[in-house]
Amino acid sequence: MIAGAGGMRFPFASGHGLLPTTAVGVHWDALSAWWIRWLRDLAPRRLPAGVRFIGIAENTAIASDADAWRVFGAGDVDVRLGRDRRAFAHGERFPR
Repeated sequence: MIAGAGGMRFPFASGHGLLPTTAVGVHWDALSAWWIRWLRDLAPRRLPAGVRFIGIAENTAIASDADAWRVFGAGDVDVRLGRDRRAFAHGERFPR
């Protein structure tokens, strides 16, 4: 499931407005079948303009303070906005 920004259609789901300009994909590294890998690449591109995507790997979490998210755990966090794509590892921070 990909949750976050409200008002989006499948494969996205509402995140109850908690992150209104962000969509979150969980278990992002566990998707292994060829068609799932294809969907993993396609899904973030289907987001409305201005909506950021955060893909969180298994055994990984993010936590926020007032100005940034911090990555915890064994995997990476994939952050995308438009054509910009960055990966963050344990201990790294990225803007809220």
